[in-house]
Amino acid sequence: MTSPDKSHYGLTKTDFDLHRRRLGLVFAVVSPVLYLLDFALWGVSHQWWGTIFLVLGLLTIWYHRNREKPFPENIW
Repeated sequence: MTSPDKSHYGLTKTDFDLHRRRLGLVFAVVSPVLYLLDFALWGVSHQWWGTIFLVLGLLTIWYHRNREKPFPENIW
């Protein structure tokens, strides 16, 4: 059993949100690279992978945002 302020990974909710937020940032940064790679290798037909990564990243960043601090201060 975990305590109410700890997740299953032993992290506090704030730490867990920070890790998820970083993951979202990675997705959002990687998506333009995927766009270019998909376009270079397969043309327009595979560019939906970049869209999926971009949407996933932006949703993850937004959902796990820290509401007390503005964005640049709390990402790292």
